[in-house]
Amino acid sequence: MVHLKSSQNGFTLIEVFAAMVVFALGLLALTKLQVTSIAANSFANDLSQAATLAENTMEQLMALAYTAPELLDSDQDGTTQDSNSNGIDDDDEGISTDGVAQFGLDDATAASADHLLTNQGPNQRYTVYWNVAIDQPNINNKRIRVSVDYRDQKNRLHRIAIESIKSDII
Repeated sequence: MVHLKSSQNGFTLIEVFAAMVVFALGLLALTKLQVTSIAANSFANDLSQAATLAENTMEQLMALAYTAPELLDSDQDGTTQDSNSNGIDDDDEGISTDGVAQFGLDDATAASADHLLTNQGPNQRYTVYWNVAIDQPNINNKRIRVSVDYRDQKNRLHRIAIESIKSDII
């Protein structure tokens, strides 16, 4: 009589279940990584678009004549703010001060900007605005600050700003 030894090779139900749990946790981690990656790419794209709009606007402004209407201090908050040339905004001297010594570039919102362009860029959700300070930092110079505001998908406000100086001296 011959006895065959039965060899039962295989996996138990518990081992299969444990392997499935480890596999599922790995997939969840990859899903979270993918979602984070998509959000980071979206933020980077928005920021890149804002920077491009700011740079293009600044290049257009720098190509204009010194006396162009787009380079005027339309609200007059940056013109002759330092009549004694001591480097301090005139309304910051003495008893009454506003605490801002930026000669017209202290406009921190689109509502108070010298010039404003709304609904710009992709999806028309970027606001481009700029402020001009005349005779700053020196006579016959204009300091220009271009800002771009936009809101992300979570409705958070983001801003990018660049500055340059345009000279009237040829």
